Amino acid sequence: RTKLKREEELTNMKINFFTNISHELRTPLSLIYGPVNMLPGVTDKNWMRELIGLINYNVQKLLDLVDQTLALSRIENDTLPLSVCRQDILPHVRRLMNSFTCYAREKEITVDLDLPAERLVVAVDIDKFGKILSNLVSNALKYTPEEGHIAVSLTLADTLPEKLTAAASSHYLVVSVTDDGTGMSQEDVERIFERYKRLTAGEHVAAGSGIGLHYVKQLLLIHKGSIVAEVRPEGGMRFTFAIPVDESLYDIAGEPTVEVEFIDGM
Repeated sequence: RTKLKREEELTNMKINFFTNISHELRTPLSLIYGPVNMLPGVTDKNWMRELIGLINYNVQKLLDLVDQTLALSRIENDTLPLSVCRQDILPHVRRLMNSFTCYAREKEITVDLDLPAERLVVAVDIDKFGKILSNLVSNALKYTPEEGHIAVSLTLADTLPEKLTAAASSHYLVVSVTDDGTGMSQEDVERIFERYKRLTAGEHVAAGSGIGLHYVKQLLLIHKGSIVAEVRPEGGMRFTFAIPVDESLYDIAGEPTVEVEFIDGM
């Protein structure tokens, strides 16, 4: 019975892993779709170069996800184990946010990015951090109406924000994603991180799988952090998460991964 139970647990873990990866494939695919449709009508070389850069970035994300499906034997808690290295995360954040440029322009949404002026070198699993941030930004864009506003801020704090929990650390990477979208009921806020739970606003149930926010929470638990969702009094939502970044908390991997550029200019 013990062996049978273990096999059942492994099967469920594999199913959840593939479900999570399948969900993650949607974002880079959708972010490639916009630039590809725009390219035939673009005459400005700078804008064309930018669109090709967005496509390149998201193609690399797709390849990374495909590689992760080949690492099935290494999964733990429905995902791959932590791979933490010390690196400057600001270039990664800027590239990730830039990948949403077309989507935001299509809806005429203003996106404000508040980052520290200097380099921010911390111990973090950049793949998991990127998935967390990408899911939150994608959700914010999805639920924010045309001509709306989204704000993303990132800070290094020595104390945890209220309502968040994490492993004891001298410093925490704290990120908030704020929108002025449809918001949700307080009942939804209390259940929003449940698997297959979808956002609602009044009688409206938004399109989606209900996987992303649950996956975000799981990734943060693996990274010894946490997340909290709040309904803003003026409308919309704010999601805030924190990750402890003391190197003593992790088995530090080697050098950070260098992202590949497939097309070098034009």
